[in-house]
Amino acid sequence: MGRLAVSTAGQGGLPVLFVHGHGGDRTQWAAQQAFLVQRSVSFDLRGMGESDPDPAGRYHVRDFAEDVGAVADTLHLERFVLVGHGFGCGVASEYAALHPERVAGLVLGDPEGSVKKPLSEGFDPPVQRLVMDAPESFNAALDAFLADVEAHLVLEDARLPGPTDASGALTM
Repeated sequence: MGRLAVSTAGQGGLPVLFVHGHGGDRTQWAAQQAFLVQRSVSFDLRGMGESDPDPAGRYHVRDFAEDVGAVADTLHLERFVLVGHGFGCGVASEYAALHPERVAGLVLGDPEGSVKKPLSEGFDPPVQRLVMDAPESFNAALDAFLADVEAHLVLEDARLPGPTDASGALTM
């Protein structure tokens, strides 16, 4: 795979890992990383930004999802919120499908790749552009989502396990 360029910010809390869109790089998440207090990580996907190209030419969505795992493993992120933008939504979704136990929450920003349709077709063109054009609005929505995820995790951790048999399996 090669070397992946990574930026980290903040500390503590539920970590957030950002995946940029096709043709982008980790710097597109600078406003979010500056905003968040908890640990956040952004990185350049293989062959993009300052990351090395893949010597074997592997550029399938599943290969990019491996990049997510490599970054999470290297930084010891056991459970985290995954945020994707544009093409990064597909990468984030693929990783979440393969490793649901590690993804505490999934945010898909502009999963259609910022395709703008005219108002005459009934679509509001700015609605998908929150990440880049309205970072304050995206940050507010992300902050609310993170609070909900953290509250859910606290409740999940507080639940007592149900009755189990001698093997530890839940019995009904």
